[in-house]
Amino acid sequence: MSSHEVPLIVRAAGKGIFRGFLEATSRGMDVEGKEHLPENPPYLIAFNHFGWTEGLVPYVLLSIKNWPFTITKIENMDQTFLGTLMRPLGFIGIRRGEADMRALKRAIQLLKDGNVVATSPEGTRGRGDERVQLKGAKSGLIFLSQQFEPPLPIVPVAVWGQNEVTFPLIDVEGLHRKDWGQLRKMPLYIRIGEPFVPVVENPGTMTRSEIRDTLADELLGRIRQLLPPAYTGV
Repeated sequence: MSSHEVPLIVRAAGKGIFRGFLEATSRGMDVEGKEHLPENPPYLIAFNHFGWTEGLVPYVLLSIKNWPFTITKIENMDQTFLGTLMRPLGFIGIRRGEADMRALKRAIQLLKDGNVVATSPEGTRGRGDERVQLKGAKSGLIFLSQQFEPPLPIVPVAVWGQNEVTFPLIDVEGLHRKDWGQLRKMPLYIRIGEPFVPVVENPGTMTRSEIRDTLADELLGRIRQLLPPAYTGV
């Protein structure tokens, strides 16, 4: 089954599971800017990646009809628990550190079919001192947008609050059950910015790679503007 054929009943179940998880692990969700979400796909969503719950936010924001397909690291898809949950819901596993054309082509086809694709321009979640701050931007979202003429809009989304919670760690062994006891409820804040169309008006002598890197930095800057100063990072 191709991911754009996710049945409505599966979408509804997935949306309920993700919303229920975020509601159970937060002390209320404070959402602003939903009017900035385009009414009709295709478009992309870019979110910051402090922890591992931000990828659930698009499923809470969007309707079951405008189902988001989130790009995640392939390691998540290979885990028994997460992979079993993610595959039927249309998550796209990508191999990091390389140009994974299989995953990129799948995302492009989903967009051509009129869907929403979401991921983080940071490419990985925060660790150590970077756990609650923005990191550098990768240009994958810009690449996807620019496969269309005109380029597809990218909606910046800032998420914070869940980063203050000690969630169970996820690694090659899966979820650590003992970590569930450390869970603390905190408010979850979601801010949605105006759509960004990645175009450089006067590129001059800039190479295609330089243009994409510049636009990726601008996209991350738009997410930064939605975050409180303590989280702005690089």
